[in-house]
Amino acid sequence: MIARKVAARLKPNSLTEFTNLMEYEILPWLRKQEGFLDLITLAVPGSREVATISFLGSQRKCAGLQLKRLSRSVEDSRETLGRDSLR
Repeated sequence: MIARKVAARLKPNSLTEFTNLMEYEILPWLRKQEGFLDLITLAVPGSREVATISFLGSQRKCAGLQLKRLSRSVEDSRETLGRDSLR
């Protein structure tokens, strides 16, 4: 099993928008990817910091995960994320 962590700093007052983006767009897409197991999102209400931990099957199965498409989804969400916020 592989775990990937992504941390980001949101724009002020955009936690709800980020949560909806994860729940209704990114997570359903991830569930269709071979090797994806689960995702945890960590956030504190009122804070701008969020982190996600995704759990993936073996390295071999995850090689085909379409990260370019996920990257495009994240790029499209720049209104929610602060500038240069991904780590």
